[in-house]
Amino acid sequence: MKKTTQRIFCLIIMILCTFSTMTTAFARSSSTLSAYRAGCAAESGGKIAVWIDVTGKYPRMDRIGSDAIYLYESTDGTNFTIVKSFDSEDYPAMLTTNTISYYKTVVTYQGVPGRYYFAAVYCYAEKDGISDSKRYETADVQAIR
Repeated sequence: MKKTTQRIFCLIIMILCTFSTMTTAFARSSSTLSAYRAGCAAESGGKIAVWIDVTGKYPRMDRIGSDAIYLYESTDGTNFTIVKSFDSEDYPAMLTTNTISYYKTVVTYQGVPGRYYFAAVYCYAEKDGISDSKRYETADVQAIR
């Protein structure tokens, strides 16, 4: 009786795990984005560089890259507030055209050494009037001298 109960419990856990992974996969699916990631790099003098790596689903995307980036700052590494927003209209290097992928450091910010930064990057791809933008949060980095 005890083994039967354990097996049923394990089966229920396996089913729940399977459905939770499927939900995540469906939530991330996109008609134009194949893969995307981003990161922050601490450079000398307190400068923070934000890079993107976006891959589309078609050989030649009409536009690909990032349509918006929000940079957050913290003095303690726990409580963050927005310090700068970047828009592709004001920073045209955030998007490129007629390619399947885009990997580039697209924006920099003059930070304060010792403070922590992370970015919320909206990865974007467009083909034939169909577009999608997905949020990606970078790991936080500490600005250096």
